[in-house]
Amino acid sequence: MRTYNNGPNLQTVLLATVAGMRTMAAPAIVSYMLSRNNNNLLRHTRYNVVQTKGFATFFKVAAIAEIAGDKNPLAPNRIEFGGVAARSLSGALVGSAIYKQNNRKPIVGALLGATVAVAATYACFYLRKTLKERYKIADPVLGAIEDCIAIATGIAAIS
Repeated sequence: MRTYNNGPNLQTVLLATVAGMRTMAAPAIVSYMLSRNNNNLLRHTRYNVVQTKGFATFFKVAAIAEIAGDKNPLAPNRIEFGGVAARSLSGALVGSAIYKQNNRKPIVGALLGATVAVAATYACFYLRKTLKERYKIADPVLGAIEDCIAIATGIAAIS
């Protein structure tokens, strides 16, 4: 019987879920991981940029800015077109990079990542909305809880 290593699948699903919660957190986590452990399969490909320290720093700063911006009451809903598109692209980026570093077809990782990111975008939006309405929890508090969940999920994915 043939067995498969599901590590890249699970990593992609977890990190794409993070992308659905926080667009910039998923690429920040992946680029941080790769910048610390360069992968030869990514070298000399377009994915090499993901494992550079500059890319990792850019996405760390962007992730922190996004976390801060999420607490602003004027921030647009994540389910508006731009938010869904950005999260989809984020999931696709992390999925394709994870698949490429595991010598798998990047397009499969990109499709899995984009699909999970979109699903997580809507699931997290409606969960947060329901919790806010039902339990009268302030939106910034829910945002902070979501930040913690996103960070913990991302760390679990690369551990």
